[in-house]
Amino acid sequence: MFKTIFFVIFGICGLLADSPPNSINPQIEEILSQISADNIANIQKKLESFGTRNIYSATDDPSHGIGAAREWIADAVFVAAALLWLIPDRRIEKRLAR
Repeated sequence: MFKTIFFVIFGICGLLADSPPNSINPQIEEILSQISADNIANIQKKLESFGTRNIYSATDDPSHGIGAAREWIADAVFVAAALLWLIPDRRIEKRLAR
């Protein structure tokens, strides 16, 4: 019984994996097209601007240390998710302004 379920599940996964390349979401294509060496370098410079990678640095300073870097990363992930799912939310405008 287990073998049958195993083969059915992986058979379905195999069929789904063979979808045509034109089925890529246009929003995802646009996001992926924005990835470049310059964008990665800008992210690296921004993370370097927080001044330290020490995990015991200040977590409550909004502009320096691991706490500030953590908040910046969380904001970037939130904005990316919101743009991907098109969540209408006023917080997006505030986070983009940072």
